[in-house]
Amino acid sequence: MIEKTTINISEFQPYKKMGQSCQLKGITEFQVNWPKLSIAKNLRNNDLSMRYMRSNDIHEVVELWKDVYPEAYGSTHQFVFDSQWYGGHVLLDENWMADKKIKEYAIILLEDLKKKNLVGILLMTKVDQNLQVELTMGGLHSTFREKQVFYPFFKNILDTLSTTEAELITVFAETWHSKTQELMDAHGFKVWGLFPGNMIRWSHDQKCYRACNHPNVEKNQ
Repeated sequence: MIEKTTINISEFQPYKKMGQSCQLKGITEFQVNWPKLSIAKNLRNNDLSMRYMRSNDIHEVVELWKDVYPEAYGSTHQFVFDSQWYGGHVLLDENWMADKKIKEYAIILLEDLKKKNLVGILLMTKVDQNLQVELTMGGLHSTFREKQVFYPFFKNILDTLSTTEAELITVFAETWHSKTQELMDAHGFKVWGLFPGNMIRWSHDQKCYRACNHPNVEKNQ
């Protein structure tokens, strides 16, 4: 949305002048800061702790992805298996103050405090100019599935992200994972219908608005 010196659109104008039916805001350099994590008190027996990834976690994180999401191999997110990728892209817990603004990705880990190993992971992606955080992919170690851990882990993350500047928190739910869908529905996520669009658009006079979109659903014949 910010006009760069190399772009000149002074002779052009938006298709319609918005603002009669939607709220306008001033064009600015939008920013989402990764929030500081609070201690989660409703995880099972307080034996589990949520935290951001640290620099000394990289090897264990790569190994955890192999167990949690081996399907990422060959996908657009295969980079999670590359230990060299993390240093320049992911927020690190020890550098939170500096990284919270500039790092595009953040990883929240679930740690078993008794065994001192990682049992859960979630990769998140932020799009600053769109005030958006995407919960990209994650899961639990195979030994921790079906142990009533997923709900509180995921809910704590959603509650924490709700305190940020983000206007959109997007999640892609597996169609076969009914628990994820139930949790998002209970948290207020829209399933269908009118909802804020995933793009902030210019609307004359240094003002912008969030476009509203309706999903196109093909009716079965």
